Amino acid sequence: MRITVFVISGVAMATLAGCVAPTPNLDAHYGQALTQGCVLQSLDPQAGLRAPPPAAFEAAAAHAVVERYLKSFQTPPPAVNVFAIGVGAAGSSP
Repeated sequence: MRITVFVISGVAMATLAGCVAPTPNLDAHYGQALTQGCVLQSLDPQAGLRAPPPAAFEAAAAHAVVERYLKSFQTPPPAVNVFAIGVGAAGSSP
């Protein structure tokens, strides 16, 4: 008897769950918080529509910076012995 009551109650609840109204207020504003957050974080949304910014580097200087950066990966700096730092250095106190 108890099992029958539980089964009928479960079926009734499942049937009535389809009658619940959707959440139109939440669905209508879905994603607006993300959009508003992105808009508020941009300093000047129309910046891309205006004239391009002036160049910060000359071509030769920019090329030299990039070359030095790429060369730093080919020849890494020598390893430093951290246990010898300050040991026997000139000008150390007696």
